[in-house]
Amino acid sequence: MNIRQQKKRLKKALEIMNKVEVLDTDYEDESVLYIHAENCGYNLECIKESCNLLGIDTRKFIKSVSCDISEYGDDLLDLSYAWMFWTEIKNYRIWHSSKSGFFLKKVKED
Repeated sequence: MNIRQQKKRLKKALEIMNKVEVLDTDYEDESVLYIHAENCGYNLECIKESCNLLGIDTRKFIKSVSCDISEYGDDLLDLSYAWMFWTEIKNYRIWHSSKSGFFLKKVKED
């Protein structure tokens, strides 16, 4: 698969991930500290669709992003762990912002 096709597939998967209903996020400088989402059927279906598109093992992905935070009283998903599974494309990085969600950003390679 060439870079153009990889980019198109990754952009589509990130668009699907942006359908996940995010509860809270926190950032420090250019780092994502956490992206919390409710562990519910709708969000899990979005994650499954995104994982299937990228050929990622859905069970491992969900297990890795699942967390229990007592202040919310429910199981949550911390999508900041998703970067462990995503393969970035040459000259592009995956970013997240509270306004835009997940997106690809072109960067200069040294």
